[in-house]
Amino acid sequence: MNTSKFLPESDLDLKLAKALGKALESDEGLSSVQDPLLQELEVFKRSSINEVLNTSERDSQTMWANIEQQTINQAKTYQAAPVHTLKARSINYRIWATAATVIIAAFIGIFWMTTQPTMVLKGESFAQIEQVTLEDGSTVTLRPYSKLYSTDNNPTNRAYTIEGEAFFNVVSMPEHPFSVESIHGTVTVLGTRFNMSTWGEETLVYLEEGSVQLNSLSDQELILKPGESAKLKTSGNIESLESTSATFLDWMNQVLVLERTPLASALNEIEQHYQIKITFTDSALENELITGSIELSTVDSTLQDLGIILNGTFRLTNTDEYRFISLN
Repeated sequence: MNTSKFLPESDLDLKLAKALGKALESDEGLSSVQDPLLQELEVFKRSSINEVLNTSERDSQTMWANIEQQTINQAKTYQAAPVHTLKARSINYRIWATAATVIIAAFIGIFWMTTQPTMVLKGESFAQIEQVTLEDGSTVTLRPYSKLYSTDNNPTNRAYTIEGEAFFNVVSMPEHPFSVESIHGTVTVLGTRFNMSTWGEETLVYLEEGSVQLNSLSDQELILKPGESAKLKTSGNIESLESTSATFLDWMNQVLVLERTPLASALNEIEQHYQIKITFTDSALENELITGSIELSTVDSTLQDLGIILNGTFRLTNTDEYRFISLN
């Protein structure tokens, strides 16, 4: 760069600058530059360094003491500051316990399902009465729309349940009792003929021949003799009944026999027999006692005969749904 265009060669600052550049390039240091100001600065630098070194030698213990004091003060400052404790993430043992319980319950449920006897459908009836012959030679006559299931995987354990109503003619096998369960209890026999119904809110049993033992859900027991009947109730009680065979076995002859029968009971039986629904506008009428016999040939003829007894008529309101209308 040509500096002659800006400063004359005799300029003192320019000469000093060139001298500094030459000293730095030759690594001679600033002491080689013959300039009063630089020489003064060099002397000041050396004296300052010596002073620092002398001070370090004289007061090293004092310096360490000061450092220690500063450290203590800093520690006190940290102690005074609010401390936020970081807690390790705790394990919610309640959740794990619940999960473990669910898993155990699932395994128990699977075990229970795999070890419980499988219900096998042995017979089913629809609009007609059907007869089923079991492996031991016993026969079961199913009322329309009824089902018979075996409840034990071992055929020698003659355990069954029904939905609807059936008449049982059981072959005598004293070493292998015959039992029929319902939601209200169990009927156990050796060799006998009996009728059992589970529709409605109770289980009815009529014994025609032999002997049966009734066991309710509340562990009540009752042994029936031929011609006797009883009711297993939802409450767990067993109630003896005064009824004839005609009112229990009438359906096998396609007839409904009523002997001072509450209308509500008669309606339940007709609903079960035809798989229909009947409603009344006058609920008090359902407690009326009726006597007579009605053929169970078709739903229309049965309801027509019942309407004559009640002085009214049954009107179809929907599919398989009827409503009674009084003519009084």
